[in-house]
Amino acid sequence: MENEEYLQRILSEPIVSEAKYISKLQQIILDSNNDNFEENLDYLLSSNFVASKERVLQIAHIICACLDISIHRMPILVNLTLSISKHLREELFDVYKSYFLNNFMITKIGSQTGYHFARFKFTRLLVDNKFFEIQEINEKIKYSVEFASHQTELHFFLLLWFADFIYQDQDLFKKMSREASDMSKSHFPKTTLQAYRNFTKMEKNKNFDQIDFLAKNGYEKNSIQYLIKSDMLEEFSFQTSSQDIDFYKIVPDSFYEIHDIIHLQTSYVAFAAFYGAIRIFKYIMTDTSQKFVKSNYAAGFKPLIYYGICGGNFEIIRYILNNSPYVFRSPKYAAQFFRYDIFEWLKDDKGANFSSVMHVSCKANNVSALMYTIGLEHPVNQVIHGYAPIHYAAINGNCDCLRILLSHDNIDVNLKNSDGVHMFIVHKTALHFAVLSKNIDAVKLLISDPNISINIQDQAYHSPLHLAVREIQEDIVKLLLDDPRIMISIRNIIFFNFL
Repeated sequence: MENEEYLQRILSEPIVSEAKYISKLQQIILDSNNDNFEENLDYLLSSNFVASKERVLQIAHIICACLDISIHRMPILVNLTLSISKHLREELFDVYKSYFLNNFMITKIGSQTGYHFARFKFTRLLVDNKFFEIQEINEKIKYSVEFASHQTELHFFLLLWFADFIYQDQDLFKKMSREASDMSKSHFPKTTLQAYRNFTKMEKNKNFDQIDFLAKNGYEKNSIQYLIKSDMLEEFSFQTSSQDIDFYKIVPDSFYEIHDIIHLQTSYVAFAAFYGAIRIFKYIMTDTSQKFVKSNYAAGFKPLIYYGICGGNFEIIRYILNNSPYVFRSPKYAAQFFRYDIFEWLKDDKGANFSSVMHVSCKANNVSALMYTIGLEHPVNQVIHGYAPIHYAAINGNCDCLRILLSHDNIDVNLKNSDGVHMFIVHKTALHFAVLSKNIDAVKLLISDPNISINIQDQAYHSPLHLAVREIQEDIVKLLLDDPRIMISIRNIIFFNFL
């Protein structure tokens, strides 16, 4: 079996090709619809893969990465986490648990909060399965509150997600409640403020049972969103008919929704497509009073097929393709969300368009999809909407894809982008973007290329060194200054140089 042979060969080698190795393991884990998935998983668990601290940390990292890029696989990843834990010696099990506690609980909240909230939900599921004790979660939260007091936003979110846990430690609960009261005056989205108001009601009643349901389901019981997610057609039909709901309108958002895609103004029909509610989806699409939603676009700027592919329900995807003859049949969405099964299926579609798959793959760090498009001999330097694949890899700090691109004979490592809101983000190279993304590993990769122009300037005459200084990236500044090719006499548009 191909995957097993690959694993067996790689496991016997020194760790010299981690990017390729991790990518393959990610594919095996994420490709859960593959007929050989269980066999691959059994082999993985029976191998000597989890025999060392380094390997244990690596598999924990892979699970974390898989969750971030494919939240849908959470049940599989929970089972995988539990299965691996049964194969570990006590000292390795402690290392394993510590990784999840440190990386899933205490993390800086960024713009894509859904990823972090998915980790919170993942943690709660591990508690349900006795992997963690509630006391362990509280201890980690307490540590953050005491020694990372500046992360008030994180603590606010932790309280809303784990109030039922934290309530068991009254001192911690009171401290976090006071902090949350002050934080609630900050500028938060309506959904967050509503979640806090619900919290205060639960606090008043000293009953936090609702938290567990919201954390696991995202929405209140018997809400329209919950009925759709559960594909409860009869209840949905009764409730919506009495409320006269326009299915093209935007679904009310929820603080406990872990998918960022749903937060981006999603219609009811798109919501049903995403969550694979096939009965409700067909009901909406065949409703003669809702003809408008049969168009290619479901809400905002995303086509309906986008939600179908992201959700991964083949029956819904086929329905959309069969009933929307002008739908854009691109595998790029499957590549973006690591839907390997759908990507394989669309590869044989005569109407499939692969023009931007390479760009999306580099943005998402989908090595398999990138390798496939390179195999199709798509132009590696193709610019779409002002950016080439290498720009997306650098912007997102995706070193795996960068390595592959840099190894290509035709790659133009100094290619400049040609699109931007204003002149200060136009005509930048991958090296400029790597510096701006503050990813020193990506910078190291790029400057190691023999064809790199390390002093190249953008439209504002900024060299990569100018940007590193401006962004106060001391490590990158030192790395660039240590390179004998660097020229410190170069001036930017405001005639600044380093002399």
